[in-house]
Order: sequence, then C-alpha cells, then structure tokens
Amino acid sequence: MHSDSISADQLRYAGFWRRLGAFGIDFLIALPLAPIVIWSNSRFKYFPLYSLGPITIWNLFYNVYLVRRFGGTPGKLVMRTEIRSLDGSAVGYGAALLRYLPETSVVATRVDRTGDASF
Repeated sequence: MHSDSISADQLRYAGFWRRLGAFGIDFLIALPLAPIVIWSNSRFKYFPLYSLGPITIWNLFYNVYLVRRFGGTPGKLVMRTEIRSLDGSAVGYGAALLRYLPETSVVATRVDRTGDASF
C-alpha cells in the first residue's frame, strides 16, 4: 500500500469506528463459511476436531500472511488502516504472528472437553 517504511511522526492511529468498520468487513468476508460450519457441526460428531487444521491454516493466512504481505486484512485495507510497527516499518512474519496469538489463545480456551467450540 505504502512504501516499506514510514517515519514514526507520520503514523496516525485508527479510531474506534474505523476499526469496527474493518472488523465488520472482515466478518462479512468470513460469513459465507458459517452455514457450512453450522451444517457440518450438526452432522459430524468430530467436525470441531477435523476442522482444526483447515481453520488454523485459514486464520494464519488471513491474519498473518495478509498482514505481512499487504499491511492488513482486506477489511483494514478497505478502511485505509495499515498495520505497522511502532517505528513505522512494515510488520514482519514474527510480529504478525505475535499479534495474532492472543486471539488464537482466546478461541482455544473456549473449546470445552467434548471438542465443541462455543463461539
């Protein structure tokens, strides 16, 4: 989107409404998968277990690769919000992964003993 580095004094933080809009767009992108997940979860006992790999790969692609490659998810880019390091440089894979890990740990702790995810 921009050059690889922006000076720290040029950074502007996105406000609440811009972030909410970006989240909403990302939500709408993932929404078509919901009926498939709901149907599969009701049909197949071990669907939460079997879907763990594909969901993890999708989330890593969406939240790590796209952040590293383009500076944000599609929702963030549409809302003109770019993810940068504190010094203004582009985020690397390590930083993008660290940024994504808290979300992953929250989702992982919501899976109960039967393997059902309570989202």
